[in-house]
Amino acid sequence: MKISIWSSVVCVLFASTCFAGVGWSPGSGKSDPNWYGHYTHVTERGGKDSGLNLMISSVQELCGKLSVEDFGELYADLGVNIAKIGIRKLGWKPGKGMYDPDWYGHYTHVTQRASKEDGRDKLISWFKAMHGSLEVKAFGTLYADVMTRMASYGITR
Repeated sequence: MKISIWSSVVCVLFASTCFAGVGWSPGSGKSDPNWYGHYTHVTERGGKDSGLNLMISSVQELCGKLSVEDFGELYADLGVNIAKIGIRKLGWKPGKGMYDPDWYGHYTHVTQRASKEDGRDKLISWFKAMHGSLEVKAFGTLYADVMTRMASYGITR
């Protein structure tokens, strides 16, 4: 079987553009898989405002680079985490939106009912609500949970 050079080039180009992924390398900042490093960034170094800004910029970047299904999974992971912290730390009653601890409900919101951009905007508003409601250590916990989850998606997808 003879394959021309052009067939090989087309295959390589197709594979590199369709499966490029996010491309984060494990390291520091947004791609740090170290939970404690993120926690201390908020609680000992950068503070809540710095953490909020990094959460927002990271979710914006991931929204633009992940597939709808992958972003739906991330949105669901983060939405459940936010709901659980709100229920446990702020006395929320389970319900809809950011009060919903149902993973599948969050996932289908992005993949079937709305869009990645709607999910991104909701996450940003939820990050801001948590930033304003939680004390530093509780926000540090949320920040570390969110950033390590986003790092895993940025590195592996």
